[in-house]
Amino acid sequence: MSRPFNDLLNEAKNLVKDGVSEITLLGQNVNSYGRDITLKLRGQEPQEGDLLLAGEHWNAREKRSASPLFADLLRELGNIKGIRRIRYTSPHPKDMREDVMKAMAQTESVCEHLHFPVQSGRIGYSENAPRIYSGAVSLKTVAGKSDYS
Repeated sequence: MSRPFNDLLNEAKNLVKDGVSEITLLGQNVNSYGRDITLKLRGQEPQEGDLLLAGEHWNAREKRSASPLFADLLRELGNIKGIRRIRYTSPHPKDMREDVMKAMAQTESVCEHLHFPVQSGRIGYSENAPRIYSGAVSLKTVAGKSDYS
């Protein structure tokens, strides 16, 4: 469950006041941040043309997914004076989207490395831990990251 955007920013600012200069965002699927926050909870009323697609609200007025999402969080944390490094773990391959990779490349304080767990990368790795992605797909997803700078 995503915490409110401003709560996270305020917590980061308070940590900086206490001398913290590195922030680590942690979640089971950290890069899906914000997709569970409805437009209404964001203070936006759904309008004609808005769609709900795979857990995301498409905001027709802004011609983008309703924000804030994970890329927005990375960028805003990167704008807080005093934060030297931002790390995050554990992203999920299905949510490693272009906007997140752009935010990583364009936000100086976001670490340049990516902890990207793919385990064996085989579909159907085990009956107890089925995979809906492959190692090849996961690598293809992040291969172009350096092109976003």
